[in-house]
Amino acid sequence: FAAQADKAVINVYSRERGNQEATVPFPEKIHSLAFAQGAAILVIGSEEGKLILWELATGRLTTSAASHLQTISSLCITPNNEYILSGSTDSSIHVWSLTNLVSFSQPTNTYGDEVSPHSPVGTFSRHRTAINAINCGHSKSNTNFAVSTSSDGTCYIWHIESCQILQTLLLPNITKSIAVDPA
Repeated sequence: FAAQADKAVINVYSRERGNQEATVPFPEKIHSLAFAQGAAILVIGSEEGKLILWELATGRLTTSAASHLQTISSLCITPNNEYILSGSTDSSIHVWSLTNLVSFSQPTNTYGDEVSPHSPVGTFSRHRTAINAINCGHSKSNTNFAVSTSSDGTCYIWHIESCQILQTLLLPNITKSIAVDPA
């Protein structure tokens, strides 16, 4: 899957045939992509600050609430497909439940009021400038930390479920991408 800058389409390529299979239009311009391997869902970050989930088996689209004020600049999916992390040029990172986003049922809170499944379950808001990159631990059974960098040269290692900082690093240069060593 490939998105083109300033266009609301995704190009689908076949690895086996080595050619482009389709060009699929979407309702908003696309800025970032991530693939939930076990769930066969393509997660799309829009220029308008929304997540669009494309279930490849059914073709169904699910759209989140517009929780980011600006473009979603980076996406990460935990290896166990439990959470989607979306970073934005508005300096925030939202934690989303993948299950809640694709569910047909509406969860309720303890008081019986409906809680929107299309809203984030948490927010990490310690960065002061645009998010450049997000990655998370590699454990399929218990992914509990994320690493994020922003344009101000900060790098935070933080707990996904509580959104609490575990460590802060000040980098000498702006980082555009990060990877986590499985060891």
